[in-house]
Amino acid sequence: MVGLCAFALVLALVEQVVLEGMEANVKRGSRVYESRHHLILGWCVSQRDLEVVRKILQQICVAYAPEGGTKVVVLTQRSKLEMEGIFWRCLPAAKRYGTRLIFRQGSPLVPSDLKMVGANRAVSTVIVSDQSRNAAEADAQAVRCAILLDELDLECLAEQNAALTKSHSNHSKSHTTGSSNARAPALPPHDEAATSSSQLLDMSVVGRQVVVELKTSNALPLLKYACSNRTVALPTSQLNAQRVRSNGVALPQACTASMYRT
Repeated sequence: MVGLCAFALVLALVEQVVLEGMEANVKRGSRVYESRHHLILGWCVSQRDLEVVRKILQQICVAYAPEGGTKVVVLTQRSKLEMEGIFWRCLPAAKRYGTRLIFRQGSPLVPSDLKMVGANRAVSTVIVSDQSRNAAEADAQAVRCAILLDELDLECLAEQNAALTKSHSNHSKSHTTGSSNARAPALPPHDEAATSSSQLLDMSVVGRQVVVELKTSNALPLLKYACSNRTVALPTSQLNAQRVRSNGVALPQACTASMYRT
């Protein structure tokens, strides 16, 4: 009898853990495996943040309509289900023109959350400022997020360099072994190791532009000093995607162009 009660207790605990994990996965979202997608990072605590994200998403959908749509990943602190409900009402499927919207819950200041949304594989990234905070705090958050994106790319490059070094080492060993064996076939100029190395290099996204919304110009010197050249600052009053064109121009480039045309 005691054993049966203990088994029932363990079964109930396991069931509770599994259900909690599934519920958290549904609310937060799983890891994103997309590549060359547009990425929007924000907090969306205030209604103004939601409105900015809605305008950007709307213009992306219109811009990529002739191409059958694109992929956009949005990371905010709101739950995945809440964001899906909000944008299903304000941006229904008929107005998305084939664009796939992927929502995830997390913080733009947590490296694991940035990895979850594939920040190192995004073709463009927009950091939307947190309007619920004062100008100094919001700009500090945005700059910190941009620095984290650069650090994530450096980490990916380090992993790629380690893989390249390992492949070259294996290639050298196999070449040495083949030279000592007369019956071993000669290696072609472009072997499998070189092919895999080129594939790793093609996955690099260093150089992709990152647009950072800043409330004031006080954080601009720090942004230029601490971040890479791909990072572009944009004032809050000029952050929009109304000039995104449908000829394949990346979102940050279009936003940058609007800054000079406004």
